[in-house]
Amino acid sequence: MKRIVKVCSAVLVFSLVLGLVGYLMGGRPQHVHWNGEWLDRWHFWETKETVASVEVPQGEIRALEFELGGGELTLRSGTGFSLEVARGSLRQNKVSNGVWILENGTPNLEGARIVVTIPEDRLLDWIHLDVGAGRMDLENLHCKAADFKVGVGSIGAEHLVVEEQTNLDVSMGKLDLSGRLLGETTVECDMGEVDLELEKPEEYGYSVASSMGTVTVDGQKYNGLDTEVEIFPEAKNFYKIQCDMGSVKVEF
Repeated sequence: MKRIVKVCSAVLVFSLVLGLVGYLMGGRPQHVHWNGEWLDRWHFWETKETVASVEVPQGEIRALEFELGGGELTLRSGTGFSLEVARGSLRQNKVSNGVWILENGTPNLEGARIVVTIPEDRLLDWIHLDVGAGRMDLENLHCKAADFKVGVGSIGAEHLVVEEQTNLDVSMGKLDLSGRLLGETTVECDMGEVDLELEKPEEYGYSVASSMGTVTVDGQKYNGLDTEVEIFPEAKNFYKIQCDMGSVKVEF
């Protein structure tokens, strides 16, 4: 009986999450008349896209703090700083103490798209990205420290270089990352999925703590109840992985 209750609860939570994701992607419930009956269905529509160039806040930018509740955000390298917004608004867009703070507004529930360009030769002190139910894509960025948080959304990062410290926290979403993570890397995964394709350091170690999840490190698979492993803890580059019910894969 308890197992049935747990399964039903999990199905209910999953259904609610799918409904929320559908809403944030632009879906709305509608009543449809068919064969003499009114039926409910989700309807997705195309919104005419108007791209607006938004002024980048004045001040020296040494770090990024971006928060996305819904829609899409692309973070790329280029010749200078620039910001474009389509089908949405910004709740915050300012520079404070060298930190560029960017947060989207409620209209982004209609499927907003934000594009941010960072100078390709810029070494940032740190990057903090927080994704609720949207999606962030970034490429060719270089920083000393990185902190990524994913709710039910997703982050896709290509050719990311982090010199000192990385924190990756995934709840029920997905994170795909390729590049080089040096120093101390911490991965926390609840019910989501983390896939890391990294350049292999000359020296590295790792630890795995898993309740009911699956962790794979360079071909070595760890799963089962309450798994705890520690390999070469004194290594210069160390990867601390905690996985509850999701999956984490690290390939060098």
